[in-house]
Amino acid sequence: MLMLNKQKFYFNKLKKFHIISICLFSFVLVCFNISIAKSAEFNIFTLPEILDTEQCLQYECHPFSCQCCKKFICIPGDKVCHYVPRAFIETPKESFVSLVSPFDEMIQLLQMQSEMQQSGGAEGRGKNENLHFFESHMFVVPTFWYLKSKNPTKRLCYWQEAFSTELNYVSEIDSVNWRAGLIDYLMPEFWGGSIANILQLCPLSEVIPPIQSLTNEICMGTWGVTYPRVGFSSVNSSAVASAIVAWRTTRVVSNSTGRVVLFPKFLSKDIKLQLGYPMFATPNNCFHAGTAQSYWDNKTTLPSGTKGYIWVIWERVCCCKCPATGCIGPD
Repeated sequence: MLMLNKQKFYFNKLKKFHIISICLFSFVLVCFNISIAKSAEFNIFTLPEILDTEQCLQYECHPFSCQCCKKFICIPGDKVCHYVPRAFIETPKESFVSLVSPFDEMIQLLQMQSEMQQSGGAEGRGKNENLHFFESHMFVVPTFWYLKSKNPTKRLCYWQEAFSTELNYVSEIDSVNWRAGLIDYLMPEFWGGSIANILQLCPLSEVIPPIQSLTNEICMGTWGVTYPRVGFSSVNSSAVASAIVAWRTTRVVSNSTGRVVLFPKFLSKDIKLQLGYPMFATPNNCFHAGTAQSYWDNKTTLPSGTKGYIWVIWERVCCCKCPATGCIGPD
């Protein structure tokens, strides 16, 4: 009976939280222009402007190379493959701070509900001058029409998040694991990563494909080990530390056992990261986790006044566009 009453209490509290969330979201939309002017760097309409379509789209079209069949009738189509933005991940230095509206208000609401205080990050604590800490928020905004406007003559595939708005992960409400990684110490991936770290297999995975296929769940190439999936890292660049956090966030959302994840989302290990804010990475701005720092990190410190980084998670999709047009012209 005690357990039943406890479950009922948490259900009522959760229901109340959702009602408040809906009311707040409606209020945010009414006061949209005021909210943007006061705090957020972006909103759900302007955020797609950080997409680096020139490097990351990687569009391919193979004419008359597939078929669309319905009721035993098949027509030829063009096979289209390209990368799509599956999600955005921001890595602020301070807790419960977001660069994107209306997610900033929604995250502030989560702070009120969880009754947690802002704890901030950590950098250069103790004897470790290269220690970095970032919070992490994953969310989705509609991006299809922006990609279409940038590529009006291309036949684009549809994907799950093309027209969606989601808030998937907020590290502050997963704070115990995001700071201490307690649940990860019970996972075989952590112990596998520890062995790989001792044997120095992670850097070798970038140049030896068999090692990469063996360690792609536990290693981040030249960045080190994935587990424990926490916001701390010890590297000589804040951009690399932020990239590590972004990659670990994709692994938390894809494998949410024991973690607090609002909307789990499966993301493959073959995704690419793109730095969208506060600057584009150079010379390469679309790369796999673990890519050596010299290939993309053009600045090792955050520009003055910026609150954090925003990353785009790109994943490859393929589709058959029918009827075939020989890859000429739009849909």
